[in-house]
Amino acid sequence: MLYKKDPAVIECIEALKTGDRNRIKEAKKALKKLWNKKIMNRGNERNYVFHEFIDEVEHFDAIKNLSNKIAFIYSLHLVGLGTDGEYFNRLAYFLLKVIQDKNGSLRRSALNTSSYLLFHAEYFFEGNLKHKKSKIVVLNYCKFVDTVHVLLNKYYFPEYRRYKYVETLPPSIYKSLEMLLTIALRGNRARLFYNDYEQTKITEELEKHYDFTANA
Repeated sequence: MLYKKDPAVIECIEALKTGDRNRIKEAKKALKKLWNKKIMNRGNERNYVFHEFIDEVEHFDAIKNLSNKIAFIYSLHLVGLGTDGEYFNRLAYFLLKVIQDKNGSLRRSALNTSSYLLFHAEYFFEGNLKHKKSKIVVLNYCKFVDTVHVLLNKYYFPEYRRYKYVETLPPSIYKSLEMLLTIALRGNRARLFYNDYEQTKITEELEKHYDFTANA
């Protein structure tokens, strides 16, 4: 779908990417005002007003300063709240990539923003799943949780066994992923749907390998 580029949004992005502390602060204020104004729009503008931010995640690695990277990541929480599931995958997997960064400050900012994105996505679990859009978001959400599980296995080390609670783990990519998983499954409905999703996967996998209709 075509969309109109918003000069105000583009200006905010540039300030977040390259500006000093004062410019970043002003850009955040301007972005919040813009969000408050546009979020009431029920039409296409509501979904696409922050399209520039979505495109910009592809160029995130080109941002030079750490403070600008963090400011850009934090700004994405408004994008997640300002859309109705249109960009869930692109935002979620971008943030998941950042959560695997060696820099703890970047991981924390991505976790914080993920909390907003996942919280907003949980509303689709409360809606009517007969609607195609709700089904797509819920399925993508569950597949995202699957990916987190895969990465937890990748970053796990045996010495983590001695830690009983996630909060006592040493700072690490593994700890950040554990915290992300907790955020993703904090809602009762999200846990319920993910459990059903997992059971369905197991059933389908079994049916691929065994013929349950065959006579004994």
